[in-house]
Amino acid sequence: MIKESALLAMGVGTFVLPGIILLQYVDKGGKADFDWPLRLALSFMLGLGIVSLQMFFYSLLHIPFNIWSIMPPWIFLAALILLSPIGERAAAMCPAMMNPPPPGDSNWPYTAFLSAVVISQASYIFFHALLTPISAWDA
Repeated sequence: MIKESALLAMGVGTFVLPGIILLQYVDKGGKADFDWPLRLALSFMLGLGIVSLQMFFYSLLHIPFNIWSIMPPWIFLAALILLSPIGERAAAMCPAMMNPPPPGDSNWPYTAFLSAVVISQASYIFFHALLTPISAWDA
């Protein structure tokens, strides 16, 4: 159970970490007022896109896909961000992100919608992978 949980965390982290880095880069001024579920959902979706692009370039260079070839550039970038002044501002924002939004917050429809999209897509992919055999180049 612990091994599967660690593998799940590594798998989700493979997409969330690049998404967080990209979201930090796009929102340099910290003007986006997202609560943490919306920020997590956006990070996951952005991470899926950027890792897919990274895997495309890896396929052009004939680099095999695995977590040990995909994650090092993102871990290096995350370390650079955390050691920079931007990282200090992001670390200062973390406690603010963990506080729940006030009851009258207007971001909850967006949070609920994007969270539902992420959950439905992850559920579809999970059950599709369980129910269909590996075909063609998917292996």
